Amino acid sequence: MVGPDGAVYLQVSLLDQVFDYEPCGIGSLSYNSTLSLWKVSPGGSLAVLPLKTFNFDGPGAGAPRPPYALPAETIPDGADGVLAAWTSVDGLTGAQEPRMIRFGPAGLTEYSLPLNSWANPAESLVLGENGTAFATDLFQVLSFDLATGGVNWTWQPPQGPLEMIMVTAGNGRVASGFNP
Repeated sequence: MVGPDGAVYLQVSLLDQVFDYEPCGIGSLSYNSTLSLWKVSPGGSLAVLPLKTFNFDGPGAGAPRPPYALPAETIPDGADGVLAAWTSVDGLTGAQEPRMIRFGPAGLTEYSLPLNSWANPAESLVLGENGTAFATDLFQVLSFDLATGGVNWTWQPPQGPLEMIMVTAGNGRVASGFNP
């Protein structure tokens, strides 16, 4: 995503995993998963902002997979910052929780949104007006407050999945139904 400042913003998820084998395969596991926001300025310099880190150190044999982050969409927040959508994945159960981090002049704010998942990592968010944004998981659209993550309202289509196309003046939405 190219921000209003001309910089390119993208999320990067890095995994560093070391398994130290011992006789009989017991060993130990050291695991670090970091989700970062990379900002490449118009002049080419790179700034890396760690958004979320998961660590695990323990026995390797039979150890559950630690939690990790999956990057999703990044969009401008309309106030000199960015919204970074991502998914927190429980390594043991596979349960997923859609999360949002807003990075702006006031720092980082993180919150969860009541969605099943992100519809498509590149087509789930639309910026609205007056500190509002919209998100979808294909089966519902929700309006939320950018500062707090508080949900203003949700809407479900009468049938089938939908995709958001854009927001119109006054926070109106244009959405389209489709058959996946």
